[in-house]
Amino acid sequence: MSYALSLLSTVCVADNVEMCAVVDTDFKCNCGAQSKSCRFGLLGKICECEDGYSDRNGICTEICFGDEDCTKGTVCTRIEKGKHFCECPPNFRGDMCEINMLCEKLLDTCDAMAAVCVMRESEAYCACPAGKKVDLQSGLCKDICDPGKCLNGICEVVELDYRCRCEEGYTGLRCEEKVTTTSNNLILWVATLISVNAFIGILLFGILCLLCCRRN
Repeated sequence: MSYALSLLSTVCVADNVEMCAVVDTDFKCNCGAQSKSCRFGLLGKICECEDGYSDRNGICTEICFGDEDCTKGTVCTRIEKGKHFCECPPNFRGDMCEINMLCEKLLDTCDAMAAVCVMRESEAYCACPAGKKVDLQSGLCKDICDPGKCLNGICEVVELDYRCRCEEGYTGLRCEEKVTTTSNNLILWVATLISVNAFIGILLFGILCLLCCRRN
């Protein structure tokens, strides 16, 4: 058992024990992770902070030089003695108000889904990142273009769906159908035959017209 420090003394000794509070463990001075040193003076805790940090309510906190240093929507405000800190809006905390407390509550849920936390107005929810959507069976975010989507082509994400860009010689929604070369050749042959016959017909018609004109 030891004696904690009172504001009127820097050390608790037997002569002024009545000014000390009795605690179970030694009283520790703590100014946070960004402190160089922490000590007690006659008026309380004194924090010496690293460069870029200053004492705010007994904790070394990052200072700001303008609103652009703070998270979007927050303001860099002069608090006291020329020190400037970010003033956090509701549901945000951290030196630069970078921690969304609503998303912090959903962290485990979003991580379990492989999702990210998204804010819409004043509400937070888990959403799949770009290129993924919720699988209804597992409840997890999965790739829209997984390896099995397009059998013989490249999968492209279109909003929350996909389409397949087939390799040459394949067709179908998943590029599963092979285009037969024979049918293509047949179509080409028929088209060529029709064109040749049409040309021959026009040529014969022209010759007949010419012969008729000469007889007359």
